Amino acid sequence: MKCSLKRLIYAVNFLFFLFTFSLDLESLIKNELRKEFGEEVRLKNYKVLTGIPDNFSKVELKVYKNSPRGFLHLKNTKVGTIALELEWKCRVLVAKRDIYPGERLNFSNVEEREIYLERCPQNFKENFVNFVALKEIKKGTIVRRSYLKKEFLVKRGEIVNAVYENGNVVIRFRTKALENGYYGEVIRVLSPFSRKVIRGKIIGEGTVKILR
Repeated sequence: MKCSLKRLIYAVNFLFFLFTFSLDLESLIKNELRKEFGEEVRLKNYKVLTGIPDNFSKVELKVYKNSPRGFLHLKNTKVGTIALELEWKCRVLVAKRDIYPGERLNFSNVEEREIYLERCPQNFKENFVNFVALKEIKKGTIVRRSYLKKEFLVKRGEIVNAVYENGNVVIRFRTKALENGYYGEVIRVLSPFSRKVIRGKIIGEGTVKILR
C-alpha cells in the first residue's frame, strides 16, 4: 500500500513539474517572439525536438517574417531545439456579403480587418475599387487577388457623371470620356458646354471630378 502511495505521489509531482515547465517554456517563447516582432506574430503551437539543457545561457530565435514555422534554440554546452508554429497579423479584405461574378468591390460589400493567419495574402497595392469579382465570393471569405480582375472605372467613349467645384459652387453634368482610367487617375473628357477637351480625376465608377 505504501509503495503504491509513493508511486502515486511521484507521478503527481512529475506531472506537476511537466506542467510548470511547459508554462515556463511557453512564456519564454512568447517573450522572445514579442521582443523581436511585437504583436505582429503569435504562437500557435510548439514542440520540443531535442532535450532542453539545464541553466541555458543563450536563447536564439530563428524566425522569418510571414513564415508559419520557426525555431528557438536554447544553448549551453548542449543545444535544445524547439519547433514553433506561428500565425501572423494580417490586414485583409473580407466580404461583408455574398459578392457575385462581375460585381465591383466597394465599401458596401467588403471591409478591411486584422486577423492572424499562417501566411498573409498578397496586399492590394492600389485601391480595391479597381477590381471586380471573377467568381462568387461568399460572405466572410478573405478576398484574395486571384479571385479578382482589374477593370477600368471609366471607359473611353462612355458618358460619365462629372462634378465641378469652385468654392461654394457645385455643378454636376454629364460628359464623354476620351480615355480609359482607374480610380485616382486623371483623364481627358469632352466639355458639353464648349466642346473643348478638359481634364477630370476619376473618383468613382463612371464619375470624374473636373480639374481647374
